[in-house]
Amino acid sequence: MYRSKSMREHNSIRSVRNRNALASLPAVVVEFRGTINRMLTVFTVFVVFSLAACGGGGHDSGDCRYNEAWLNGQCSLGFGPDPLPGGIWAGVDSDGGIVFALVTDTGRFHYLDESLNQGSGILVLNPLLSEIYGDFQLVPALGFTLPDGAASAECTMLGDLVQRQAITLTATCTTTAGLEEKVSAELDYDSLYDRDSSLAAMAGNYDDGTGTVLNINALGTMFEQSTASGCVLNGRVGIIDSAFNLYDVEFGYSSCNGDDVVLNGTNFVGMAVLDNSSAAEALIVVATGVVDGALVSVNLVEERL
Repeated sequence: MYRSKSMREHNSIRSVRNRNALASLPAVVVEFRGTINRMLTVFTVFVVFSLAACGGGGHDSGDCRYNEAWLNGQCSLGFGPDPLPGGIWAGVDSDGGIVFALVTDTGRFHYLDESLNQGSGILVLNPLLSEIYGDFQLVPALGFTLPDGAASAECTMLGDLVQRQAITLTATCTTTAGLEEKVSAELDYDSLYDRDSSLAAMAGNYDDGTGTVLNINALGTMFEQSTASGCVLNGRVGIIDSAFNLYDVEFGYSSCNGDDVVLNGTNFVGMAVLDNSSAAEALIVVATGVVDGALVSVNLVEERL
């Protein structure tokens, strides 16, 4: 935090109007003033050199220390731009299971393991060390529990980031039943993230493999009705950043019957990606929502018709 420098009384700073008065000063004072003048000269040269090295102190320069923009926090200390965590990441954890993560450049993430357990939150970046860390709640898929029977676990994650290349992380989780587990994972960047996003690209019909069709219109509105359960899905898709292949998604269920009646009135929030890496383009959704009082993980994979 910056503190304002205190102002001394202006009357104590006096200008010497008569240059001849300098000759009448004691020798020690003359020596002192000579030293001060040399120091001011060196300082002025230093500041001018520093500003010149920064391109005149403009905000767009890579290193604009010692100027007004730097003091106002408008430029860096010369370390370059902060690394960005955004990406579609996939890899293997220390248990040998596949792990998958969707991360925005602002640090929002959804993390999914092979058992469809999911965690979501915000990654915090230490730009000097390219470290990432964050706290999140790990929850099981709808209708399941964690291995010890718990409904959730509180987790802390710490890792290293190489922008658009790799993430190495370790997560320590403690379930609501008291079981502590540590797992590490190595994830590689998938260039699928580099694909542009738009509502036009998302619009269309998708099949989850049961014959139930999910429709997304040109405005991003989602609609699906299951003939088996009666469930009606209503939701929306939104653009996060049109330069990258991640979408905001929010949806809920109504009119469900039978075993699915617990879904009525629920609301799920998460992210989606369009995967065109194979012949049949797929919509992949990872989201969480509260069902019957507990936060649960939902993963939808639907092929474009």
